[in-house]
Amino acid sequence: MDNQNTFKLDPYNQEVNQSIEAYFKNRDNVLFINPTEVLCEGEDCVEKLNNEIYYSDNDHLSYNGTMKVLKYYEGSIIDFIEN
Repeated sequence: MDNQNTFKLDPYNQEVNQSIEAYFKNRDNVLFINPTEVLCEGEDCVEKLNNEIYYSDNDHLSYNGTMKVLKYYEGSIIDFIEN
C-alpha cells in the first residue's frame, strides 16, 4: 500500500501559475514548467509518496519533488535547449 500524503492546492497559487503560463505562452525563449501538472490532480497535490517528500512546504519543491518534475519534463527541456 502506498504511503501517501496530499494537500489542497491553494487557489491563489493555481491562479499565479496560470497567469505566468499565459504570459510566457507565446515567447520562444521561455519554457514554463508547471509542477502542478506532475504532482497534482485537480486540487489535490501529492506531498509525500512512498516516503519520498515532494514539497518542503505548500509552495516549494523538495529535492525529490524537483527531480520528479524534471524527469517528467526532461524531453521538453532538451527540445527547448536544442532549439
